[in-house]
Amino acid sequence: MPTRVRARVEEALGSPVVAAVDQTGGMSPGPAVRLRGADGSRLFVKACPASLNPVTPQLLRREAVVLDALGRHPRWAALEHWWDEALEPDAPADPWVVLLLEDVEGRHPDLDSPADVDAVVSAVDALPALLHHRLPSLDPLLDAGRRSGAPLGSTRDSFSVWAASLQRASEVLPTLGPPWLADLTPLAAVLHAVPAGDRLVHWDVRSDNLLLRPDGSVVVVDWGQALVGPSWVDAFLAREEHAHLPWFDAAALDHPDLAALGEETVTALLAAFATHLLLRAGTAQRDQGMPTLRAFRVEVAHHLLVGVARRLGLPAPTR
Repeated sequence: MPTRVRARVEEALGSPVVAAVDQTGGMSPGPAVRLRGADGSRLFVKACPASLNPVTPQLLRREAVVLDALGRHPRWAALEHWWDEALEPDAPADPWVVLLLEDVEGRHPDLDSPADVDAVVSAVDALPALLHHRLPSLDPLLDAGRRSGAPLGSTRDSFSVWAASLQRASEVLPTLGPPWLADLTPLAAVLHAVPAGDRLVHWDVRSDNLLLRPDGSVVVVDWGQALVGPSWVDAFLAREEHAHLPWFDAAALDHPDLAALGEETVTALLAAFATHLLLRAGTAQRDQGMPTLRAFRVEVAHHLLVGVARRLGLPAPTR
């Protein structure tokens, strides 16, 4: 971070920094650091300028707006302070967006641990009611998003993009996708019938965006992808990391809203999301400052397509 940003972070911490531990392994560029002050105070810092990646500052702005609207709760890391140098007088040539968050003591869930998976699914299934209780009307949040320059979109737009991707499935063949993927284009029409929804959804629920505290409670982090959509979206995402396993089929039916969608719609969501990821992975244009993102997309898409194949009785895809 530039000296000016480091100095401002330390000022917000209220104590000289005596320990700084970088958090690695994610996909977004920019610092992600756990800080400890001389007086024992702690913060988690996320920051990025547009020069590293033009999208990441927008995600940070949106996360700040969402967390500010939600207020403090054990289910998410509290927003302690944030600033956007681009909105300040005498903005520097390369302005940074900086978020100072509660430093949560915890670990990512183990996807091979049934206890961890059960804890995650239960917590995420309860999340819609909690978010609606905190924000019974989304109007103030939507207004704040527009004012910050990071408006919240709708899952309807995302599902339309997924559907369009599925219709272009032949473009990822035979390099990245199985031959039968091109035969699934009729499922694109199913996604256009998915209700838009009017709830705040996290839209990025996966193991590396979740923490388990020492007491076993679940914390949902990284709210920069938040959208407005149907209340079942995050429940679907909490399960789709296991789409390659038969467990997914039963877990989807166990959720009333996912069961009500119907098997075809759930399968269409898996197939369309996978195709969208493969199209993004296959593009010649790489995401600036995000070298691990392509491999991540291919890995997730493969897991999803294994699930699609199982559900439709098709040959399992090979890499």
